[in-house]
Amino acid sequence: MGDIVLLGKSALGLVGAILTIALPTRAFLFRLTNRQFSWLAFAALLASRLALFVLLYLVLNLQVQSDTKDYYDWTKDWLAGKVLYDEIPSCYMPFFHYIIAGAVLVWDSGKSAVLLAILMDLAALLVWTRVSRALFDERITRIATVLYVVNPIAIWSVAAAGQNQVWLMLMLGISLLFLARGRDMLSGAALGASIIVVKFLSMLYAPAVALCSRRPVLWSIAFVAVPFIVYAGYRMGGVDLKDTGRIVASETSSGNLPYMVSLVGVDVRGDGFKRGATLVGAGMLALLCATAAWKLRHGPREPRRAIFLVTLFQVAFMLVSKKSHAFYLEMCFFAVLLTLACYADGPSLRKALWFFAIFLVAGSVEQSLWFRDNWMRMNDFHVLWDAQLRQEYSLGVLALFFLLQLILLGFYLWTFMLSWRLAFAKSTDRVATLTQQAFNPAPDCRWCENGLYLGVQLSSETSHDPRAHGTCKAVKPTPPEVPALQVSPAQPQRRRRR
Repeated sequence: MGDIVLLGKSALGLVGAILTIALPTRAFLFRLTNRQFSWLAFAALLASRLALFVLLYLVLNLQVQSDTKDYYDWTKDWLAGKVLYDEIPSCYMPFFHYIIAGAVLVWDSGKSAVLLAILMDLAALLVWTRVSRALFDERITRIATVLYVVNPIAIWSVAAAGQNQVWLMLMLGISLLFLARGRDMLSGAALGASIIVVKFLSMLYAPAVALCSRRPVLWSIAFVAVPFIVYAGYRMGGVDLKDTGRIVASETSSGNLPYMVSLVGVDVRGDGFKRGATLVGAGMLALLCATAAWKLRHGPREPRRAIFLVTLFQVAFMLVSKKSHAFYLEMCFFAVLLTLACYADGPSLRKALWFFAIFLVAGSVEQSLWFRDNWMRMNDFHVLWDAQLRQEYSLGVLALFFLLQLILLGFYLWTFMLSWRLAFAKSTDRVATLTQQAFNPAPDCRWCENGLYLGVQLSSETSHDPRAHGTCKAVKPTPPEVPALQVSPAQPQRRRRR
């Protein structure tokens, strides 16, 4: 089972990396109308996820593993009459098990949770494309959509692992869609509902969305009210939901800065280090929140800026949290891709795609290598300081795993700097929606020196504003000359009476 998973992740990562470099710059994607592109994207997403599901669980007849197995077992025990959080050590909210129970009643198998995740992924793409088209131009929307559809980390976490991070991305997208439409109270309520549907982790995005709300007080009240009412009801019934957070707080992983502290001989799995790393990480996120509030105190509250702030908080969490697998990006992966598409404008797009492709390959296999017995065995680099343990590990294995850590952390740091630059820019007009003044380019239009739109005639639904691209060489067609009015000498103009 382990070899099949590692081989599948490696192949999927390589294929996804190749498509990431090749597809976003293909001209045919920009000849399609908005409706045609949307249907193509939805069909490609559903086909890629279902193909992997059929291969793993129907052809190879594998069984679900890891968290998805826990989803199924805990829900079955709950349906059998056991008490949640007392006899069942679940770290998820009660509504999560209600939804999983619905899927289990339809198909009594852990694979039903995976199919449910695929449906959530399809709904998330629908919501996020609407968010993107409301806040950005069509070019950025299509680049981000293509990058998400072929994303190997997203494909595996949804169609193979059935992880619930995509649930959070769906509810975050609903919140941002309400924010873009000026429904601040519904936006706060939607993000607050994600806490009671999945877990507390979605609280990470609350400062980012609240800072971009036009009515932050109303947004905050709605965000707090929904989980508070539900939590109070369960508390009155004798259920303490704080235990869901304690279970997660004791876990660690590779791929973050606390893990790299083990290079100096610190045992990062000790209880003392875990408590210290949790406090330091929470303090750094709180400092980032205070910095964002200070820098945006006089700035315009633009919903578009929330995309960049969500990305900023997510990659900051990936860096400082002691548990942050690469697939945790699935909680807001579309926002990360929108940030990448907005910043990588012009010749820098190709370089950004190459770096992102390398990250996808590393992120696809890194978690499996950390778990495998013939690799890291869920250990860290403090084995270099232990003479007995050092003999059990190959220096080549440690060097390769160290390289993977550098790739992951390098991408997080790079994305942090990109999102910081965009989130705290004085104006986000450079990536504004360009639908107010439509401009249809001539057939020989040369858009952008990066070659994305060279010689491409866009559909009538797609608008183009030369102000959006500093290197655009499109020229508006000159209007036809109107002949001057000729006055006949036989009919002279009358003078106006005063």
